[in-house]
Amino acid sequence: MKQTAEEVVTVDASDQELQQYLFDLQGYLVIHNVLGAAEVAELNRLIDAQRLPSPHERSRFGSAAGLHGPDHGFLNWGEPFCRLLDHEAILPILRLRLGDCFRLDRLYGIRMEKGQTMGSMHADYGASARNSFTKPGERFHFAPNGIYEGFTVVAWNLADAGPAHGGFWCIPGSHKSHFKLPRQIHEAPEQAACVVIPDVPAGSVILFSEAVMHGTAPWRADHERRTLLYKYCISHIAWSRARVLPPPDVPLTRDSNRSSPSRRIHIRSFRHSSATDPARSGRAPQGWRTLGHAGGSSSCRIWQRLSERRTRAVPGSSRHRFRPGPRAPVRSCRD
Repeated sequence: MKQTAEEVVTVDASDQELQQYLFDLQGYLVIHNVLGAAEVAELNRLIDAQRLPSPHERSRFGSAAGLHGPDHGFLNWGEPFCRLLDHEAILPILRLRLGDCFRLDRLYGIRMEKGQTMGSMHADYGASARNSFTKPGERFHFAPNGIYEGFTVVAWNLADAGPAHGGFWCIPGSHKSHFKLPRQIHEAPEQAACVVIPDVPAGSVILFSEAVMHGTAPWRADHERRTLLYKYCISHIAWSRARVLPPPDVPLTRDSNRSSPSRRIHIRSFRHSSATDPARSGRAPQGWRTLGHAGGSSSCRIWQRLSERRTRAVPGSSRHRFRPGPRAPVRSCRD
């Protein structure tokens, strides 16, 4: 096992060209020093205030949507968690991978103590996906009309992680592999030279595609691992009926001192009403909610009627098929 190219190339939030190249090449990216020491301390203080059970009893915390079901998760623990939703450091990569309009599908946190392990390496797309019927040694063909990277995860590290500690590990470039992960690597990833554990100090963020082979290395550090995972997907799919609910005690909108207020990601719900046409409004009207935001020209807004459901991703083939449920019209406008 080895460290990554970030030993040589330092990635910061200002060099978007380098970010895009490394993310496309590796399937993941580490951006250092995104959060300051005071911000990390505040997030950890808010987590401590929840009096969570031991990580050995329950490693996940603050979950919302997905298998957990509809919930607001740790978003309701304080505004610092909501500020990470659309942090300016992560938006370029999210737009690169998911397009201008995307949604928050689910979120949760992970805590680990020394000696803990967690699951095996996996990927949700491609030859090594759990729903792929590709046999070992058989070439997997990426169909031109298939969706293979509809999910991007943003993992905020609130404690130091890396080769000496454990935490996130992956096989760089595996999101483009045409072959299934060999059994030898799957059973003993710690012995495989292609598996890396990037150095991720507290305050850094990892962005990775769910198509890259990834997992959690055993935790070897004396301090506790703490990571917040926000999972985003392209706007027209969802992985379960459950949704991340708007936090009742924390407003999602922010003061106007943001350099680009229109970049906010809103998940707040509104009561149903057909009286207002969202195509003629600058904000999500009653009966609709804002699902995403636009790219360079940030005046584009995306809404979905609350009474409608989205198309759901259906496993069961080497690539995801989509079962159309009740229509979920999505409208956009440009001022």
